[in-house]
Formats: sequence, structure tokens, C-alpha cells
Amino acid sequence: MLDHAPPQRPIGELVQRAEQSAASLRARGPERFAVLDADPVVAWTLLAAGALLGAESCVYPPAAPESDIVQLRERFGHEQLISSRELTGTGLVHPDELLGAGTIRDDPPSGARPLLILTSGT
Repeated sequence: MLDHAPPQRPIGELVQRAEQSAASLRARGPERFAVLDADPVVAWTLLAAGALLGAESCVYPPAAPESDIVQLRERFGHEQLISSRELTGTGLVHPDELLGAGTIRDDPPSGARPLLILTSGT
């Protein structure tokens, strides 16, 4: 059960945030990256940004302890982790750092749009 209402955002704002994030990610160059954020707006934005880039994105469990996050990053080779959580390590990017850049609208990639989905295995 949610203890608060999720943020409401107009779809146009979500698209703009995804395009800005994609442009910023393109400049950083990851072919794969992980997302760790409990805010569904942030997660959606970054999944859409990955699709716009043709980069593989993967959402980690938001409540995962840092030791599990380290293991997931090693297992899947995610050099960049986008998260608003305070974590230690390299390749950490706060989602707000990706906003405010240009957009990717004029130069979308062609080809595959990979997405890695973690499950509990059940």
C-alpha cells in the first residue's frame, strides 16, 4: 500500500525529461546503465531515455541494500548507476544531473532498444 500519492506529471513533461536525459546520457556514452529510484517518474523517464538512445537500461529494486546493489552492478556490468540515493562507489549519477541539456529529438538512433528486467525468478 502506498503511504503517499505518486507525483502527477503531464505526459509532455515526461517526454521532455526523457529527451533531456537521453541527450545527457548520450554525452556520457553508456551502452548499458542501471536505475535505482523509488520515484516512478524518475524510473519511467530513464527507461524512456534508454529506449531513445538504444542503450540497455535496468531498474534495480528501490529498497535493495547497498551490498546487493554492488553485486548487481558487478553481475550485469553496469558502470553507471543513476540514483537519487546516497551511495558509495564510482559511476554514480543523480537523475537531476541529466536534466536541462538539449534533447535527442532531432537525432533518434536506429536499431534495437534493449531492456533488462530483473525478476525474483518465480
